[in-house]
Amino acid sequence: MNNRITSAFATLAVYLIIASLGLVWAQKPAMNFKQGSSAMNIPFIPASNLICLKVSVNGTEPGIFVLDTGAGYNVIDSAFAAKIGLDLSQRKVSPKTGMGFSQLASLTLSLPGLEAKDQLARAIPVAQLGAFIGVPMAGILGYDFFKQMVFRVDYSKAVISFYAPGHFKYQGKGARVPFEIVAPQNWPLATIHITPEKGQPFDAKVLIDAGAIAPFSLNVPGLCNATIPNTVTMGITGAGSGGCHGRLKAVSFGGLTLKDPLAVMPTADAGQTSDPIAAMVGQVSLGNIGGELLRRFNVVFDYPNKEMILEPGPEFKKPMEHDMCGVFIIEKLEPVRGFWVMAVTPGSPAEAAGIKQGDLITGIGGKAPDRITLTQARDLLRRHGKKVALSIMRDGQQMEMNVRLKRMI
Repeated sequence: MNNRITSAFATLAVYLIIASLGLVWAQKPAMNFKQGSSAMNIPFIPASNLICLKVSVNGTEPGIFVLDTGAGYNVIDSAFAAKIGLDLSQRKVSPKTGMGFSQLASLTLSLPGLEAKDQLARAIPVAQLGAFIGVPMAGILGYDFFKQMVFRVDYSKAVISFYAPGHFKYQGKGARVPFEIVAPQNWPLATIHITPEKGQPFDAKVLIDAGAIAPFSLNVPGLCNATIPNTVTMGITGAGSGGCHGRLKAVSFGGLTLKDPLAVMPTADAGQTSDPIAAMVGQVSLGNIGGELLRRFNVVFDYPNKEMILEPGPEFKKPMEHDMCGVFIIEKLEPVRGFWVMAVTPGSPAEAAGIKQGDLITGIGGKAPDRITLTQARDLLRRHGKKVALSIMRDGQQMEMNVRLKRMI
């Protein structure tokens, strides 16, 4: 990656570390449900395998917040906070990173049917993460928001329900996965059983990270076999790191087994990585499980009882597929709307077709970017054997390229 991209990743990674570190606050948040003790079937935007909710702060116009179990507390984008009139004068410095942020208190965060009062947050610049997930991002709902509640996510219907403590009783047959909360990050950690393609199976403690895009990230060197370079990995709590994308033979948890799942695996151990997020995760776990896995279930996150319950959904048996073009794309809105090529995988169909880092894709199979989402664009590039016409803008010049997609993992 070029220096500008590397710098952007480094800045985002530092801010995400700030978002991941939980603190002990004097305030105790209060949850008010408009009807009884629950708020049912709140719609969310399932962008890039994430849970993106419209949230109003102090009664202002809603912005899109990502619900992230990997965030130690709430985050509001600095520019969005200023736009809605929040007081940003309480400046603090993170002792972990030395980076500054504004401390926000006494906030009311509102969703349909639910009002969370006396919430705390940090104002840091996270809006640019929206380009990676395909929605304008105003903030992150973290541990401080949901630590007292049970919430159920129906990924197939893109709805989420929240329940007050003591008012949720599960009566289904889902797989129960206990977790522990690790301080100071307030991360939920669970144990899974991993069967690699080669070598002996092993148990691993991993972060349950609903704010990560990939299915698995494992800080276990030596697992890379017949894989492709991991030129870019990006989630809400995962920034660029060196390594590879590959497959595991199986992963089991709570009596369920997923066969041939995709995973992101580093070439260096957590103590040697240049990715500060991976290094911090590596201090308490061997990696994380993210949205690409979780979306295959209906998931209950029971924070009062420290338990996750998984019910296989319509996508449970669907094979996990990696990009088959060889590009990592993000959304770009100005000056021309399109999908910006952030990285090209060496030896990929994209490289063979002549696509370069920095190109702007302005059409995929005849579909303009204003007609498809970033998630849909990525899906269109995961169809083995299909010939796809790409409209490319490079240095102000428009060109057409044809790419024959190929399964590389």
